[in-house]
Amino acid sequence: MFDFQNAELNKNSYKETIKPGIHVVKITNVTNGVSAQKQAPFLEFTAESVDGSAELKQQYYLSTTVNPGKQKSAWDISKNAILSLVAASNSLDEETAKSKMPSAKSAEELAQKLAMLIIGKEFRLKVNGEEKISQKGTKYVASNFANGVFCESSKSAETKLVFSADKNIKKLPIDAAPQVQEGFSSPADDLPAF
Repeated sequence: MFDFQNAELNKNSYKETIKPGIHVVKITNVTNGVSAQKQAPFLEFTAESVDGSAELKQQYYLSTTVNPGKQKSAWDISKNAILSLVAASNSLDEETAKSKMPSAKSAEELAQKLAMLIIGKEFRLKVNGEEKISQKGTKYVASNFANGVFCESSKSAETKLVFSADKNIKKLPIDAAPQVQEGFSSPADDLPAF
């Protein structure tokens, strides 16, 4: 017998991607992983809009090796960004944030300790963009956490973060830009059509 007592409507399981600009967000997840190509360890932070409708993931690499031609390791760069996230989400100054930073023996332990410090706490995040071409040949804007001063406490009335689409969205070279529809990135954008 066919009945529909336990049937449900299909629901979109993908969240929109946070678009470039300045947003109040909260970190909802901190995980660790290893890159596919170079097997480099990283931490991945998932930021979600306050209303829960959009999210953005950012990876910070943990390699302490200084590659040829470079002056810093990935960790030298990542640790500053991670410290900034902890300071902004907890409304702390630099010295107080440093005193709260955990020491860890592994990426997994570091992810767990950082998660306890920042998950669920609101802060302002500057999101940059970069024009790219999808597998379908459409131009879209991929979002990422900005560099430099990219986050701050949301408790201050006014933001010190500055966003300009002309400066904070990296454009494709004119000759590489397709003459097709445009949009913003979403996890579902490049899924194969069934």
